[in-house]
Amino acid sequence: MCGRIGDESPYKCHECNIAYHVDCVWNLWKVKQPSEVNHPYHSLHPLKLFKGQPPDYSDGKCRLCGSQIDDGLFYHCSSCNFSLDMRCVLYPPPQSLVDLKAHDHQLTLLPRLDSFTCNACSLKGDRSPYVCFQCGFIIHQDCLTLPRIININRHDHRVSRTSVLGVVNSVCGVCRKKVDWTCGGYACQKCPGYVVATRKDVWNGKELEGVPEEIEDTEPYVVIDDNTIQHCSHKEHYLRLKGNGLLWEENKGCNACFHPISLQSFYGCMDCDFFLHKNWAESPRRKWHMLHNEWLTLVTSESTCFSCDACHRMSNGFMYQHGDKKFDARCSSISEPFVHPSHPHHPLYYIPRNKIEIFSGCNEWVTYVLRCIEDGCEFVLGFKCATLPQVVKHRVDDHPLSLCYGEEG
Repeated sequence: MCGRIGDESPYKCHECNIAYHVDCVWNLWKVKQPSEVNHPYHSLHPLKLFKGQPPDYSDGKCRLCGSQIDDGLFYHCSSCNFSLDMRCVLYPPPQSLVDLKAHDHQLTLLPRLDSFTCNACSLKGDRSPYVCFQCGFIIHQDCLTLPRIININRHDHRVSRTSVLGVVNSVCGVCRKKVDWTCGGYACQKCPGYVVATRKDVWNGKELEGVPEEIEDTEPYVVIDDNTIQHCSHKEHYLRLKGNGLLWEENKGCNACFHPISLQSFYGCMDCDFFLHKNWAESPRRKWHMLHNEWLTLVTSESTCFSCDACHRMSNGFMYQHGDKKFDARCSSISEPFVHPSHPHHPLYYIPRNKIEIFSGCNEWVTYVLRCIEDGCEFVLGFKCATLPQVVKHRVDDHPLSLCYGEEG
């Protein structure tokens, strides 16, 4: 049409050597758009070409794909309140298909408004699902391409797609809500009872079916004897286990989190002033974390200062990193269920929500919060407050100071 050479994906004819740029096809279509079309998904009446905002009586969305119809061109039947955007007019989804990855039987598209619960993801839908008339299976169009095996950021093992999540009262390992046992999701083959309702915000989008599972050594140290290790962050000397939870070491700080060595076991270098709390010394080289959908790698270099993406504190201690994402030692150590002394009766969980909230620790607005999931309890805690030390020693006081939670006196 235009004679230009371009490397963008063109439209090609499979029978002859003709190709068009995407933009050229669109321009050609705009020139030759018919005022009416007969569409296979609406055989009762022809669809008429509309321009501008959809009618007030419609929901403003395409009947087939559910996309919002913007201020542009679309086709509409006013008698049936049936709208299609240009994409679904040009490239409608197939009326029936056999996709053994999605379901064992033939699936048929129902192009109508109807509330349903998807058997693949357990979420609600309001229009045009694919259904199996043989067994009653129903699925979102988008869920046809759900992978079979994935990693999620809450669990150390792979989880596999299943059409039935488990027994009655199964609880999703992410949102902690009960899931309909008749609906699908993902389950861990190594951990009986661990199920996850399908969510797209906790995995990296990678299909792992047929991909060999990596078995790697994530231990951060080599054991020398019962009380001595050689840690990957301090290979030049050995570290010896000290303390029994009663020892206070003044003027000594952990090289991972920079909190004082206080009232807990720690490893100390036998030749220099290098110290690690026992829990940081045992942190693996790679791990999953609820705030990111890829493997995080332990970085122990103290040469650069960074801002933690969870609490926004500056640090030059240990961090877990993937690309531009960086989490300091304290925030990366949080796992679920998280129990904090300020809210001892109920555990806290990180459940993503698309809003900034004010949390209960210091009344500041933050994005990442741990929340109580009990009915009627609105307690939330930001990562910054959740990782404050419980006991500190200040230079102006002879005794340790304990963290308080709003108590009087």
